[in-house]
Amino acid sequence: MLTLILIIIIIIILIKVIPRSYKTGKIGEGILAIHLSKITSQYDLSLINNLIIPSNNGTTQIDHILVGKMGIIVVETKNYSGWIFGDKNSKTWTQTFYKNKYQFQNPLHQNYKHLMSLSEILKIPPQRFHSLVVFLDRCQFKTTMPDNVIHPDQINNWIENQNRTILSDIEIQNIISKLDKLKLNMTFLDGIRHSRSLKKNINNKTK
Repeated sequence: MLTLILIIIIIIILIKVIPRSYKTGKIGEGILAIHLSKITSQYDLSLINNLIIPSNNGTTQIDHILVGKMGIIVVETKNYSGWIFGDKNSKTWTQTFYKNKYQFQNPLHQNYKHLMSLSEILKIPPQRFHSLVVFLDRCQFKTTMPDNVIHPDQINNWIENQNRTILSDIEIQNIISKLDKLKLNMTFLDGIRHSRSLKKNINNKTK
C-alpha cells in the first residue's frame, strides 16, 4: 500500500514538473524509435535512443543516434500538428494551429548544438556527423522543407543518399562502446533535471 502511494506521488510530481510539450515530444520520440529500429539491420546501423549529455547550458537531450559507415547521424524528432513555416536560416519557425501561432526554435540550429556537444564528448570531428530533423506526419509544411528536414517515410531515401564511407568498422565499434557507456551512466534523475531545466528555459522565454 505504501509503495502504491509513493508511486502515485511520484507520478503527480512528474505531471507538475514536466511541461506538456515535453510529454508530446516523448510520444513522438517513441514512435520514431520504433520506425528506426525496423531499418537498422537493413542499413547496418546501430541505434541509441534518448541520450542526455552535458552541454554549455547544463544538459542536452539527443532523441536518436544512428552509427554506421556513413557516419554518426544525430536525429531530432518533432511531433507537431498543424502548419509549419520555416527555413534553414531563421532563428525561429512557426506552427499555425486553428488560427493560433506558436514560435519554436529552428530545429536545424537546435540539432546542430546537439551535434557539437556530442562531437566534443566523443572527441570526433563534426565532419563525421550528420544532422537530421524528422517531423512526424501530423503536420504539413507550408514552406519548402530545408535540406535534412524530412518526414518518416523519407528516411530510407535519405539514408541511401549518404553513400560515402566515413567510419571504419573499428571506429564504429569504439563509438558504440562510448555511447553505451554514456547511456549506462545516465540515471532517472538526469531525465528529471533535464525536464526541469527545459521547463525553466521555456518559462524564461515567455516572460
